[in-house]
Amino acid sequence: MKKLLSLLLCVVMLCTVSVTAFADGDKVTDAVVSVGTVEGKAGESVIVPVSIQSNPGFGALTFTVTYDSSVLSISDEKVTPGAVIEGAVNTANGEKAMYLVNTSEVGKIYVCLIKAENITGDGVLFNAEFTVAEGAENNTEISLTVDEMADETANLYTGYTAASGGVILASVLYGDVNGNTKVGVDDALLALQSAVGKITLDEAQTKAADVDGTEGISVNDALLILQYAVGKILAFPVEMQ
Repeated sequence: MKKLLSLLLCVVMLCTVSVTAFADGDKVTDAVVSVGTVEGKAGESVIVPVSIQSNPGFGALTFTVTYDSSVLSISDEKVTPGAVIEGAVNTANGEKAMYLVNTSEVGKIYVCLIKAENITGDGVLFNAEFTVAEGAENNTEISLTVDEMADETANLYTGYTAASGGVILASVLYGDVNGNTKVGVDDALLALQSAVGKITLDEAQTKAADVDGTEGISVNDALLILQYAVGKILAFPVEMQ
């Protein structure tokens, strides 16, 4: 019932901007609307992007995000426009993209997006900021279904793909040796000092410093942390095993 009401609101909005009746014949597209996969920790917030690739240009898009409410929670104001629809509003406006978000049904996010002319470009449509439950231990999937996609003249699209993502619950932030929730040059120095025996790391620090996928802290671990800190690499070998 709540999903129906959400979709009805989208229909009302479509009428407001004078979109024409659906024309005969669907248009085929290879567009992909997907939920990102991010890393997070219990009790903290994570921002999960919903993106579009191979965008054919659309004037209307409705989709549903489904998540495990025992692990994640979210509210309407935590679902915000991304780069593809920068400047979109949730008020009546015939010149900008308009969107509605409904998170009132636990475990569901209903989103409707419309504009009087085609929205083009690939990238992030929305960012959903979830709160991870305290005590959460297991990774959790976030799925997406596209309810409807149409162009600016209200011709429906078919053939698009909806892709799931999720939240990977990390017990450790690799590279964060000093425990300040970010990876910096100071962390590389600590790993190097440990590798040559100048300091002794505790268990949590040792796990964070061991980034090369082989047991023990070495100069290689320190180098990888340094490369990550300065942006030369985007992930550690241990995260890709």
